[in-house]
Order: sequence, then structure tokens, then C-alpha cells
Amino acid sequence: MTRLPFLAAMQQTTAPLQLIHSDLCGPMNQKSLGRSLYFMLLIDDYTKFTAVYFLKKKSEAAECFKNCKAHVEKVHSQKGNQYVIKAVRTDGGGEFTGGVFLRELEKYGIEAHTTVPYTPQEDGISENGNRVLVGHANTLLKQAGASNSYWAEAIQTCVYLKNISLTKGKHEKEATPFKLWFGKKPSVEHLRVWGCSAYAYVHTANRADKKWCARAEKLMFVGYTMTTRQYRLYNPKTRAFIKS
Repeated sequence: MTRLPFLAAMQQTTAPLQLIHSDLCGPMNQKSLGRSLYFMLLIDDYTKFTAVYFLKKKSEAAECFKNCKAHVEKVHSQKGNQYVIKAVRTDGGGEFTGGVFLRELEKYGIEAHTTVPYTPQEDGISENGNRVLVGHANTLLKQAGASNSYWAEAIQTCVYLKNISLTKGKHEKEATPFKLWFGKKPSVEHLRVWGCSAYAYVHTANRADKKWCARAEKLMFVGYTMTTRQYRLYNPKTRAFIKS
């Protein structure tokens, strides 16, 4: 049994970055391939566009928020909009109520909204986001037969798919967080089954035998990149990520 979000706590926003919901999930029982134990979500209230960061320890939350703030405000300034983060809503976790994080908010005049203890319904957006993403990522791991060490790649893929999927809200029909955030429809032509086999071309200069060496290297598809339409591939033998 679950409780619904408190309607009184729902704040109406009219533009991006007026309110950011954030929450931290972890620690995980197993470290990710990048040695992370936590992931941190930052969700824009107006567009529902989501950013995810992976942390090795909770104290990295302030630095992640600082990087996210610089990135998202730059994205909108390039489009001619002068949107800046005005408020951040979090739970009462020490990573958010600690001096470092609060000082970062005060530095830029950002309001800090903290929910009441044991009442996650006051911020149902981030709490529900965590629960849904973990469920979806777990499904990806199981259907691909991948070990739990791939959890960060699965979470990142779920966030990517969430941003290009239709969302409920007060916006026009067929709106996705991606469209509301970037002002254009996302493409879905490049989507692939997570965990499938992928092959990367081996350049002639890197072949020991130019005639009979393998011309492609078998890898595992583990996600997408946000900056360009590229795939993230992983080589279990060399434990290295590549883009293709």
C-alpha cells in the first residue's frame, strides 16, 4: 500500500528551472563498473526532464549539483532564455542539509525546500522517480542476463528513455521532457535493446594480421550519450567503455 502525493505540496511552475526536485538513492550492495554506490536525480518540475549523476560517496552531492546547475543554465542561455535555478526541493538527508550543499544554494540565492521527515509524499516526483527507475533498471539487468555491477548503465539508460517518452502534465499532447527542454522532438530511430551484442570496427592499423584478423570487436551495448547520438559500448575483457 502506498500513499498518494500531497496535493497541497504540489507547486505550479510556469517555466524551466523554477523548481528542481532532487533525491539520492543508495548505497547499493554492489559497486557499479565506475565504482559508484549512489545515484542522484535532479528533475525539473516544469518539463520533468531528468538528469542523473553517479556518486562514490554522499559528500559528492554538492559538487554534482554545482556541475548540473552550470550545464542546464548554459543549455538555456544558448537558446536565448535566461532561466536560472530558483529553488531546490529535497528530503532531510544529511547530504542536502549539510553545510556544503546549503552554502552552494546560498551562493546563488537558491531557495532550499526540505520535506517533513517520514513524509516522502511531499516530494512525490523525485521519490516516485527513484522507485520507478530502479524497477525498470532491474528489469533491464534481468532480461539481458547482466550482473548487478551494470546497475549504473541500466539506470542511465532508463533516464534517457524517460526523457524521450511521453509524460503526463499540463502541457500539450505528445509532449516529452526532451521536447519541452530542448524545443524539438526526439528521435527514436537509434534505439536498441539494452544489453544486446554490438560490434565495433577494428581499424586496419590495429590488426596483427591484415588478412585474417577479426575485423570487428564484440562488445555489449550499455546505453546512449546525451551530447550526441552515439552508443555507449562496454568491453568486459578490457573493462573499458567506448562510444560508437
